[in-house]
Amino acid sequence: MAKLSLYKAPKKNRKNPYTNRVGHGAEVMRQTYRVNDVTAEASLPASTHLLKEEYPLVEGFRDTVILASSKECSSPLPVPAMAECIQLHHIGEHWVVSTNKEGNTGITVYDSLYTTVGMSLRRQLVGLYKHHDSVDEGILPVTVICAQRQVGSSDCGLFAIANAVALAEGQCPTDVEFDQLKMRDHLDKCLMGKSLQMFPHFRNFQQSKSLQQSTYQLSIFCICHEYRQEAPMIQCDQCSNWLHYRCVNISAGDVAVLGATFLGITRTGHSYSLYYICI
Repeated sequence: MAKLSLYKAPKKNRKNPYTNRVGHGAEVMRQTYRVNDVTAEASLPASTHLLKEEYPLVEGFRDTVILASSKECSSPLPVPAMAECIQLHHIGEHWVVSTNKEGNTGITVYDSLYTTVGMSLRRQLVGLYKHHDSVDEGILPVTVICAQRQVGSSDCGLFAIANAVALAEGQCPTDVEFDQLKMRDHLDKCLMGKSLQMFPHFRNFQQSKSLQQSTYQLSIFCICHEYRQEAPMIQCDQCSNWLHYRCVNISAGDVAVLGATFLGITRTGHSYSLYYICI
């Protein structure tokens, strides 16, 4: 009889590190590579439309294409300060969901793979939530939580929709473990029936390990939306946005040398340039 490594279960009973169900993760992987089905991303616009119809009192559920393509000076209408919001976000080839339902503690992003906030997501979050009550001195606090790490890399859209439905139903995604094997079929049935229901999940789920999460401070100013303490800034005369010197490629030395000849900065398209007083 072959010896087994210490603390390692036999292969047929080995637990997948992303789930507490024996063999469940392996079966998800087999189905992911075996089934050439329509991806969940193709269902996101229809799902967003259904969410908007079924939960009309919840702010958000904006068009993800428009939201992702909005630039810093043409962001969509922000969510009112006191309104509860749930929003799906398309960032590259990935999907997440954000909400302000946690109260005045800031914005929470639920991700099924990562706990990072890239440039595209920063821009979308600031555009939506810059009037939120948690914003203090231009800083928007954001927490990214990987509530349930998906198996494989192709189901982030499914998890984003599932987490959005859970939030709309008043459940916290950290208190739910979805059955990834059944999620795709469930979404197909919901779209056919034109009604989104809570996604299949395991009963009596108890969080057995600490959650993976990261916290960030986003600046509602500048094109980078990164909070940099005491970093010098300059205001654009066209869009009135405050910008870090570094982000528009100038230095404090440039301003000091120019002195009275320096007038300001202006926006042309998606770039910024200095202009001067002629003397």
